[in-house]
Amino acid sequence: MKSNKNFFQPIFFISLLGTFFSIPTSAQIVNSVGITAGITYSTQNWSQEEPATTEKYRLRYNGSVFVEFFNNDYFRWESELEYNQKGVKENVTDSLQQVHTFQNGINYLSFNNYLKIRFEMFRIIPYILIGPRLEYALSKQAQVFPNVIGGFNAIHVSYAIGAGIEFVSYGQLKFFTEAFYNPDFTRAYNSNFFIKNNAFELKIGLKFQILNKKNSCPAVHSIT
Repeated sequence: MKSNKNFFQPIFFISLLGTFFSIPTSAQIVNSVGITAGITYSTQNWSQEEPATTEKYRLRYNGSVFVEFFNNDYFRWESELEYNQKGVKENVTDSLQQVHTFQNGINYLSFNNYLKIRFEMFRIIPYILIGPRLEYALSKQAQVFPNVIGGFNAIHVSYAIGAGIEFVSYGQLKFFTEAFYNPDFTRAYNSNFFIKNNAFELKIGLKFQILNKKNSCPAVHSIT
């Protein structure tokens, strides 16, 4: 029964990716498309009972492509595919009581969806992003505790709260920067004890704004 579950989880995630790529690109629906790149500063909380043990943070990388929907001045919806490298540094004490530091990592492909709340100003547009992420474990690296790292769930759910600043420009290319707090909602590992990821992200990005047809044609002035 367990093997069937592991088989269908990736298929479910791939079907969601297909939905993402089949989104209609009508300018009436899609406001803009873009890319981001950045760093991820992550740890893991290991718990069998309270209080949980928090591992040392590890600095890694992330990158994404996204679609922003609708043209409302204050509210937008954003869907994103993100490659995100998470992991920890583990301190292990040997038989001579010497402490050694090892690195473990899990690389995720996540499907993120955010409500975007914007505040338009003269030179910048600050905004808030909040929403769920569905995360699929692409690969795992373990310098220590390989049985635990290898047993992480193929799919789990996290959520993200972020803030960003878009720099106002007159062209269709827009630059922005974002920061996120991204803790797990469901467990990334559940066996004889439980593990949840906890991460902070810093991103820079570039998006291409798709103009509506009514804005894409130059105005015609009559001469009298």
